[in-house]
Amino acid sequence: MDLDPSTLNRALPLRDQIYHQIRNLIVIGQMRPGDVISEVSIAEALGVSRTPVREAVKRISDEGLVNILAQTGTYVAPISRADLEEAYIIRRALEMESTGARPPNSHRQPANCWKTIWRRTGLPYRGADMPPRYSSTTSFTGPSPKSAACR
Repeated sequence: MDLDPSTLNRALPLRDQIYHQIRNLIVIGQMRPGDVISEVSIAEALGVSRTPVREAVKRISDEGLVNILAQTGTYVAPISRADLEEAYIIRRALEMESTGARPPNSHRQPANCWKTIWRRTGLPYRGADMPPRYSSTTSFTGPSPKSAACR
């Protein structure tokens, strides 16, 4: 675990800085799902008391990245298949948006274009998978006059 006490600025709240360090270790995969999180070890490594570490771990737990089990311990939370699928769909949508790509005829087609986007992810489509905010009467925004029909 790479916790660097030299990066802590004692003039700023320690819990926020520790939160960012621990969260980053989880996000980049240095702390893997199932790994034990020891507040005592982290506090000693950073040269701080357990209180800001406990507050940071609680905040990360609120985000679902850590499981705190009473009388058992604190562990990095496992990543479920559903979480991975959701993250993939969100990332794909963000990448399309950032490049200006839109589903073909998105200015004219209602939610059935969402089905096309979903199918391109390679995941099975079930009607219940469509986010509720995209009903069959909702049109996607953004002009795309030169696009082919949504297939």
